[in-house]
Amino acid sequence: MKARVLSHVLAFAALATMPILSAKAQCLDWRAFPYSSPEIGGNVSTLVVHDDGAGPLLYVGGSLTLGNSSVQQGVLRWDGTRFNALGSGAGGPVVGFVFFDDGSGPALFAVMGYPSNSVLKWDGVAWQQISVALINSAVAIDVFDDGSGPALFVTDYRYLRKWNGTTWSQFDLLPNYIIGDLVLCTGSYDDGSGPALFFGGVFNGPTSLGSHNILKWQNGVLSGVGGGTGGEVRTLDAWDDGSGPALFVGGTFTTPVPHLARWDGTAWSQVGTGLATLPTGVAVLDDGGGPKLFVGSTLYYTPSLDPPHIDRWDGSNWSAIPTPPGADCFSSGFNAKAFEMFDEGMGAHLFVGAKIGSLGQVLGGLTRRNSTAWERVGATPKGLNQQVRQVTVQDDGSGPALYAVGNFCHVDGELSSSVARLDGDSWHGLGDAFVAYQPAALTTFNAGAGPQITLTATGQSGSSNGAQLKQWDGMQWTPLGPVSSHSTDAYLSLEVFSGDLYVGGSFSTPALGVNSPNLTRWRPGIGYQIVGNFPTPGVNGDVNAMTKYDDGSGPALYVCGSFTVANGGLFVNHIARWNGSNFSTLGLGTNGLVDALTGFDDGSGPALYAAGTFTTAGGMPASCVAKWNGTSWSALGAGLNAQVLSLEVFDDGSGPALYAGGNFSASGNVPMQRIARWNGTSWSAVGGNIDGTVWTLKSFDDGTGVGPQLFAGGVFHHAGTLPSENFAAWRGCGGAISKFCFGDGSIGACPCGNAGLSGRGCDNAVHTGGARLNATGTTNPDTIVLHAGGELPNAPTLVFQGSSALSQPSLFGDGLRCVGGNLKRLFTTSAVGGAINVPDATQMSISARSAALGDPLVPGSVRSYQAWYRDPNLSFCAPPSGDAWNLSNAVRIVW
Repeated sequence: MKARVLSHVLAFAALATMPILSAKAQCLDWRAFPYSSPEIGGNVSTLVVHDDGAGPLLYVGGSLTLGNSSVQQGVLRWDGTRFNALGSGAGGPVVGFVFFDDGSGPALFAVMGYPSNSVLKWDGVAWQQISVALINSAVAIDVFDDGSGPALFVTDYRYLRKWNGTTWSQFDLLPNYIIGDLVLCTGSYDDGSGPALFFGGVFNGPTSLGSHNILKWQNGVLSGVGGGTGGEVRTLDAWDDGSGPALFVGGTFTTPVPHLARWDGTAWSQVGTGLATLPTGVAVLDDGGGPKLFVGSTLYYTPSLDPPHIDRWDGSNWSAIPTPPGADCFSSGFNAKAFEMFDEGMGAHLFVGAKIGSLGQVLGGLTRRNSTAWERVGATPKGLNQQVRQVTVQDDGSGPALYAVGNFCHVDGELSSSVARLDGDSWHGLGDAFVAYQPAALTTFNAGAGPQITLTATGQSGSSNGAQLKQWDGMQWTPLGPVSSHSTDAYLSLEVFSGDLYVGGSFSTPALGVNSPNLTRWRPGIGYQIVGNFPTPGVNGDVNAMTKYDDGSGPALYVCGSFTVANGGLFVNHIARWNGSNFSTLGLGTNGLVDALTGFDDGSGPALYAAGTFTTAGGMPASCVAKWNGTSWSALGAGLNAQVLSLEVFDDGSGPALYAGGNFSASGNVPMQRIARWNGTSWSAVGGNIDGTVWTLKSFDDGTGVGPQLFAGGVFHHAGTLPSENFAAWRGCGGAISKFCFGDGSIGACPCGNAGLSGRGCDNAVHTGGARLNATGTTNPDTIVLHAGGELPNAPTLVFQGSSALSQPSLFGDGLRCVGGNLKRLFTTSAVGGAINVPDATQMSISARSAALGDPLVPGSVRSYQAWYRDPNLSFCAPPSGDAWNLSNAVRIVW
């Protein structure tokens, strides 16, 4: 027991010395959604699984950088949890590598591409150069026995070079070289005459061999391969698909068959029904259903074509794996070059290395395919990777939920275009139907089949596709009504009023000759209808926002934007009231653009609040925000000094207030960046501000135990001091207890791939699914009890308290630590049947214990808690990945 206690104390000491964040004294704070870049940057050209004595690991080669560093690593190693550099790195791009014993023991040999053009050896400690005079364009490295024993063969430009462990020798593969000839790939195959090396590329010089673009090298002699191909050979691999051993060759050629051909040593043949796309890589792998030939393709996305994919040939049939759909958003090709199956401890998955251009912003050059979707390898993002245009609460019949709409392609561990739903701390995409070029608004509408999520889809410039509406039925997006007639049309706002779906935006004739410019409505069973009266319905400019409001004269739809005239003759000046039959004015309106509307009572009576870029409302000075009480306009103090794009009412625990988001930086002489609060008397800054444009605000209780939060979306990188990409939440004081820091993969990988069950910490050696920490009771009076279950049966346990939560989880032992700041060791106990409850009847309350340790819990204080417990099985999660302890999830309490 003494050894356990000592380890217990030392572990806590280690925990206490880790980096910490400062405490937050009040419950008002930002909930961040950081977006992490891929852990590796650059393109991946080769993958190999190798066991160097510590178990199988995935080696990744290419033009690679690690983390935020710009240092070229060349080769990195993925252990299932993190990427590891090999020494100080190879110093440049690596185009290929193999494991080979040159007589001094197995080592990794890598060939570097231009401009380095060298061969390196990694002996487990350091890189060393194997002297050889490569010219340029090194493309391949392989181990081959040419009859004199296994040796290392390197192909560069036009030469084949052999390393026998002592000396280099070389052979000219293109003796009749002409300008433009180039070897691109190599592979070994026995066509019945003995093992030989085959070379593919672009070469027409050695016509005497009667073979273009592919050659065979055997016993030092070159020969042709069935007349060659009618175009470039990019990739090749040997396999017996059930019809005998063959060499599978891929490239840009169209003869003897298009793009992928099978050479059996005698003749060329087509593979099944053939391949329509251009192969960039082939590999033979067993995906659990037997060996298959995997073929990666280059195909740039256009709406008229299927997305690019990876094809599999099982010897009888072709099947396809859709590639990451982020190419839909980025208009970027997915160039899959390397494939490998690797088991990280949860079953083998397909890993794909690619040259993917801008798609690397989303997944990086290395991706992993699970049973249904693509996943990033390494750090997992929580934010949304591009602009958020609208945050809204909708109920599709399954309960209210928070949705985000924007130009993003990536949501958490999923790829999804344009719209996503927030579930706790996790985003879920709503399909990837390329639903909009620049979506702007979302609502719930019953078009006859029950309530469904309805999204605006703007026109696609340069195509025949105009604006339209689409609906989500829980499985797929389908059009609601026809497409508008102009590709420049844009639907910008949606609102349901009196059973009709009103659509506002920038358009002339939305569909089927219904002439209601910039404002129309969709009526179930009928379709588009005009808004207003003949001969000139609609409005004369963009409609940016709409809201329902009753100013005392009955419910009406209020619309705003850049327009100045409604119904062809009514001067409304940027804002108008529609009662279902007629338009009416709101006094003199405003002298500039109106972007946002909402109803609110700031203590002086109910009013309609409008915001935008105007300087007067009703002819009176009003800087970017004003209120309409049903008869007149008035300013809100000094107003705000630049464009206001969103308005929302939110109660942070001190009473309802009006929040504004946009591009402003001050109210009068008082700084407040992009987000501000109006309490009925004055404007104030919110939580250290936001560092970019706030497009949208929405108040919602998402059920995470924090109570209502104010969600903000836009184009920004920080909320307060916390990294938070394009989305964040301002938390009030409404909820006392919430849980976070789950080891289920939702916030990051556990130390050795030991993900726990949903809502728990990382899994442990007895596979309980991880320890789950809960809290029950009240904070005033303090009756809080912390309960932990799922530990080892009799595990010594320490419950600790921290004054802040880490912005990113830290690997600690076999688990994840998220509690930081001023750490206090509250209770030590031993689990009974894997469970603990603290404090028990003999112990001080949490608040009393904290005060006794010098950290009094005043009202509004926020503290976080985790349970540390022993797990002495070192073989479960061996150092340095883990150690003899683990952690539960964390609990946050607002006192």
